[in-house]
Amino acid sequence: HISYNIGTSAFENCSLSHLEFPGHVSLGNYAFQNGVKGSTGSGKNRFGGATVKFLGEFSLGTNVFNGCSIEKIDIADADSWVFQSFETLASNPLSGGAALYVNGSPLTEITINFNPSNYLFAGCNSLQKVTLGSEVTAVGKYTFYNCTDLKELSITDNLKTFGSYSFAGCTCRDLKIVIPAYATLDSYAFANWQGHIT
Repeated sequence: HISYNIGTSAFENCSLSHLEFPGHVSLGNYAFQNGVKGSTGSGKNRFGGATVKFLGEFSLGTNVFNGCSIEKIDIADADSWVFQSFETLASNPLSGGAALYVNGSPLTEITINFNPSNYLFAGCNSLQKVTLGSEVTAVGKYTFYNCTDLKELSITDNLKTFGSYSFAGCTCRDLKIVIPAYATLDSYAFANWQGHIT
């Protein structure tokens, strides 16, 4: 069992285009800040962007990949992502418009049966279908912010709190949601939403 601890700002301002961690890794705050460079552009318009691959368990400090151009994050299993906790939008390496892969295949759909944390899938451009089970009563702020390919969203009447910007920037015109009665929508929860809301 290989284990890595990479400290604060260890690879800051480098020009890395591919990172692969074969074992358990703990990445300190700002470990790769401005150090992972893909080509210019954003989201799907990137060509040859940087890839980060986690083959085992991982934990991410604050703003590990701040200022980086990442096209793809590849992880060993979806659970290793859904239990991450991000303190800021910039702390989530997907937030710039990256795709999340699981064992080399894009993560296009996910079912969540607990309250998803803040920023969890912000910027994920591979996610197309989200099912929030009956145990979900709240969605954190920026949880699905700018998930531009999200086409299908399934929720129950138990979902009563939509955090700030939780679904802002979901731009698929075919996306539909029925807001449960007595739900609380925090500031900008659906800002720039282009689908249907009832």
